[in-house]
Amino acid sequence: MDKLIELASTLVSGAFIAVLAAWLTNRSRNRQEQQAEIGALRVQADAMTVAVMELRGAAAANRLLWEGPAERARTFLLTVLAFTAPVS
Repeated sequence: MDKLIELASTLVSGAFIAVLAAWLTNRSRNRQEQQAEIGALRVQADAMTVAVMELRGAAAANRLLWEGPAERARTFLLTVLAFTAPVS
């Protein structure tokens, strides 16, 4: 009877250890997946930041090149020439 009790306690402790190991493995795997997702989100956030900065730079260049006084004068001059040109 003692051997049967000892065998049962060994089986119970083995089952407990197996369940604990499975739980820890799943938890570790989930944590690694979470860290990988966080890393991917950081890469996406960095890419988005770079894209926004490039867009801001392009908008600033557009303002400097096409919305300045020289461009407005050219547009006005072309409009005046278009209205004063003879129609054939």
